Amino acid sequence: FVNYFETCANCCPVIYDLCPGNTMGAVIFRAGRNYGSPSPSLYGISSKKGCFIPPLSPEDAEHVFFARENIEFQTAASAALHASDEEIETLRRIILEEVETGEAGDIIGYSSINETFHNFMAHISKNKYLQQYSRHIFWRSNSYIFFHYYQFKVSMAEREFKVSPAQHLKITEAIAKRDSNEAGKLMKQHVRRTFEGIFKK
Repeated sequence: FVNYFETCANCCPVIYDLCPGNTMGAVIFRAGRNYGSPSPSLYGISSKKGCFIPPLSPEDAEHVFFARENIEFQTAASAALHASDEEIETLRRIILEEVETGEAGDIIGYSSINETFHNFMAHISKNKYLQQYSRHIFWRSNSYIFFHYYQFKVSMAEREFKVSPAQHLKITEAIAKRDSNEAGKLMKQHVRRTFEGIFKK
């Protein structure tokens, strides 16, 4: 592996692990967080710099979160139609772990479980296109959550630990009731709340 640092918005260093044949490889944030391989459309490639995260901006954030809330509306709605009872129970177990991690005050662990919830939601949508787009847009939106939000508003984490799992549970219960419209609506509201928490303060 070849490791190098790129300074992004707000001077947050990012580590890229690159391996032959894989342009991006695994993206690991300062906290050691692994976000997988994002879509080439979500990062830049320069002959001098290699791979880099495009500049963050309020306009870009609005576009990213608008796309994410509509994509995840569809993943939650599709999950309500296609998820098995066992998969819904798995969602509940993920939320329980999310609550326990939040109560322990583990911000990095909490963010990992939060990502697991959203990725598993896409998985149980049983739609490969939603899975792909959901993963990519989640990765890009987390650039804002980590660089713009948690870096400066860690004091808000305690409230986040309580609010987000409760919203996840409401989404899951709508899926369990096979109410696709309600599940999608609740997920859209959940993503919108995240965006407003970053930029509407």
